[in-house]
Amino acid sequence: MVALFIFQGGGALASAAYRRPPPTPSPTPGGSGGVNFQTNGNLNPGDTFCGPVQQVAGIQGGFVEGGGSSYKYPGAPPIASHFTAYNGPTASSLQAIHTVTYSSVVMADTVPIDSFYQVCITNITSGVVTFNLQQSEYTNDPPFP
Repeated sequence: MVALFIFQGGGALASAAYRRPPPTPSPTPGGSGGVNFQTNGNLNPGDTFCGPVQQVAGIQGGFVEGGGSSYKYPGAPPIASHFTAYNGPTASSLQAIHTVTYSSVVMADTVPIDSFYQVCITNITSGVVTFNLQQSEYTNDPPFP
């Protein structure tokens, strides 16, 4: 026996109660190798979101870029967040190599080929932050739209 229930709520109440789900990462396409990730979403106060740990393929000789931008939710004005890039010889031994607190950031570093790289954003404000985050092996600034 299968039952189908449809619930309709009042527009204002349903909108106020709706909680936006966490960002859905855009994974590196299969077989592409290297550092390539971009996403956007919202962060509650004090929360951190990190891109995946990815291995540097040496597409640009170990040159990686990471960063993004952040805005006061629901979309303006720009607001500073804490961006950190990590690198290490293994995926489980990452250490911070670059930290910036600003509203729009591109962190460029040259790291060892075959090492691992990851970028994170932390909401250091008292309100919700809308953000975009990227990490890549590009040589052109800025690497995000």
